Amino acid sequence: MREHSPSLDSLVGASVRFAGSHIRVLTASARCRRFRNPPLHHLAFVAHCEAHKRFDCRRKRKRAKHASPTHRSEASALSGISEKQYKKKSESARQKWVCSTCKDSGKSVEITEGRPEAEVDIRSILSGISPKLDELLPLRETVPNIERSIQLMSDKYDEMLTRLAAQEKDTKEIRKRLERLEQDTCASDDASKKLEADLNELEWRSRKFNLEIHGVSVSEGENLLAKVNSVASMIDVCALDAADVAAIHRLPCKFGKTPGIIVQYVRQSVRDEWLHNRSKLREKKSSLFIQENLTSQSRQLLREAKEWARENRYKYAWHKNGKILLRKSDGDSVLVVRHRTDFPV
Repeated sequence: MREHSPSLDSLVGASVRFAGSHIRVLTASARCRRFRNPPLHHLAFVAHCEAHKRFDCRRKRKRAKHASPTHRSEASALSGISEKQYKKKSESARQKWVCSTCKDSGKSVEITEGRPEAEVDIRSILSGISPKLDELLPLRETVPNIERSIQLMSDKYDEMLTRLAAQEKDTKEIRKRLERLEQDTCASDDASKKLEADLNELEWRSRKFNLEIHGVSVSEGENLLAKVNSVASMIDVCALDAADVAAIHRLPCKFGKTPGIIVQYVRQSVRDEWLHNRSKLREKKSSLFIQENLTSQSRQLLREAKEWARENRYKYAWHKNGKILLRKSDGDSVLVVRHRTDFPV
């Protein structure tokens, strides 16, 4: 903030130290009165030459004789009259005489103190300062604009911080909601898996008395019970009669494939005996094979289990009583797979 200079009226009659000398302000020029609070260098008394530090143009002319020759020559040049010419004037003329410098500045000063070595022309100093001041004056309007711009940037920055804080708060809230949704999704997945397992278990219970026999050729007007009994003789089990079978029929299949035979036994023990002795068909290298009547879910899971077993070097993958079982090698424990996520990692 620029410091305000004292008013002209308060300076009139005051002794001011300027450029190494004490000067007393007697009047102020019209040029200085245009400023409400003019700087000190705009006051008219600074227009006096350095020679006036040695003698006053009105009442201190006598001091000039004590000045050095250099000061005397400068004083003569600046006052417009030589010392000899001044001495020739009468006492009354001397009192009325005013130097050309004071006439131009419109004011008088009284030198109260000075230094002999000061030879700097104050007028030349001011002539160098004034252009610089003219360059600085526009800053009076520029600085407030800069302050307003800085304040605007500060307000924008504060607004941005507020928005960032709000966004961060919203992000935290969204993250919490996502975590809850993930937990709900996991719970839903667990419930869905349990529901699928329960449905598969119910479907399996309706199929647990069934066996599928594949590889038996199809003939016109065939007797399925007789063909099934021919298989019974190959696995060393008792032949079936009509009382042992609840239902028997061919399974649907793709075109060009031999459809299998599904047999629904009346008793669980008879069905388990057939299932236990089916390994004898492999011993006889027969193209026939017997398997449980799997649900669609268990069938798909068994297919994936066999593929997984090949990739992970598991020796056995099979289905028994509605469960998919895995065993890596002989003597190892059996792993139960109820869902594809149950495969070992």
